[in-house]
Amino acid sequence: MKKILALSLILLLLPLPSFALDCVGKVTKVMDWPAQCPNGVAYRLNVSNGKWICSKSKQSDSIILTAVATDKLVTTRVTSSESTCDVLATHYIEHEYIIVEK
Repeated sequence: MKKILALSLILLLLPLPSFALDCVGKVTKVMDWPAQCPNGVAYRLNVSNGKWICSKSKQSDSIILTAVATDKLVTTRVTSSESTCDVLATHYIEHEYIIVEK
């Protein structure tokens, strides 16, 4: 019984695995320099469950604003334990990269 309890406790304390998750959608909102995103702007996608995603750089900011101005889809990769973008659990996840789709 002690072994089962110890194993259960260890499993509960282990962090959830994180995976690279590609989110494809349209930028619906952009926020300039929130405190939680020290490298640039925060933005929301129509598929991000209302959660904010942080850009990594000024170049990323430019891509985000271009996507808004041209009404293009973007692909952004985030590290998350969720399996799809529409169930992102936390705000202000920093993206790994962002691409404007043609």
